[in-house]
Amino acid sequence: MSITKISTNFDALFAQNSIKSLELAITKASNRLSSGQRIVSADDDPVGISPLVKAQAQFRGYQTGQKNIQNALEMLRFRDSAMGTIQDKLLAMRDIAMQAANSVMYSGATPTPSALVLEFTAIKGTIGVTAASANFQWNSIGVLTNMDAAKYIQLGPNSGDKITLAATDLGDCYVGAAGMTVAGAITTAASAQTALGQIDTSLTTLATARSKTGQMMQQLEADLSAKLNMESAAASTVSTLGDADMAQEITNLASSQIKAQAATAILGQANIAAKMLVGLLGG
Repeated sequence: MSITKISTNFDALFAQNSIKSLELAITKASNRLSSGQRIVSADDDPVGISPLVKAQAQFRGYQTGQKNIQNALEMLRFRDSAMGTIQDKLLAMRDIAMQAANSVMYSGATPTPSALVLEFTAIKGTIGVTAASANFQWNSIGVLTNMDAAKYIQLGPNSGDKITLAATDLGDCYVGAAGMTVAGAITTAASAQTALGQIDTSLTTLATARSKTGQMMQQLEADLSAKLNMESAAASTVSTLGDADMAQEITNLASSQIKAQAATAILGQANIAAKMLVGLLGG
């Protein structure tokens, strides 16, 4: 510390520069402690921010992928429920057709009792209505009337991380809102026998469709479990790259505060020295 020069107070300037640097260090440590993040702004780690952003994108992508899978599972469960409803109707029609095919109910070609015909026709008509009904829409999509179109499920954060839910052909089970294509009538024992065969074909087609839906659900459930594990791994990466070391930051903050107090004291001493020199002039 020189007390022979007053034009430039080097000691005071050095202390001021130290205080400014320490103020910046205190601000950075405070920001990290308050946010819990190691990189609050790009200047904290210009090199490290790129891998951090990529890791965050992966982490969030796995979270969104899980939501997509959950939505797909809900749609498939709803679809299976709708097909179950049609299956119940087909089984009811089959029971009626079996009664109509029982020759002891009438002689020769005498028409089937009208009650059976009416009930059979009524159930048949409701199947087409069921397929197109708002009661079987998920997210405004008919889960039965749109089964002939493939659906794509984005499972994860990358562009190729997807699966296709294949189209499911219900064949003779129904044709849109027009209703069943099976079993035109059961007015005679012969026509009831024909209806039985047609209904059995429809039931087989429907069972196959439900089986495919179940396989899709199993695959999505397995994918969901895998994405949960991947999310955990991605979260660990994000934490390693982006989370602040709280113990280290507390140490840095305390150290910078102590140094700032010392630099402030030195700045005061430097100014006092200059005043002492000026005081000699007035002696």
